[in-house]
Amino acid sequence: HGLTTALCVCPPVRGQVPDVAGIVERLLIFLESGCDAVVSEALVVMKDLLRRCPDMAEVVVAQVMGAVT
Repeated sequence: HGLTTALCVCPPVRGQVPDVAGIVERLLIFLESGCDAVVSEALVVMKDLLRRCPDMAEVVVAQVMGAVT
C-alpha cells in the first residue's frame, strides 16, 4: 500500500512535470530488494506510472532493461 498510496496522494502540481526517470530509478532499487512484497508493490506502481504517463514507456522500458542486463 505504501508505494501505491504515495503515487496516488502526490499528484503533480498543475504545470509541473514529474521526474518519471527519477521515480523509475527509485522503483528499480525496490525491484532489487529481494522481498516479494516490495517487488510486487514496485511493479504495481510502475504499471500505474505507465498508465498515467504512456509517453514515458520508452524511458521506463529502457531503464528496466538496463537493470536486468
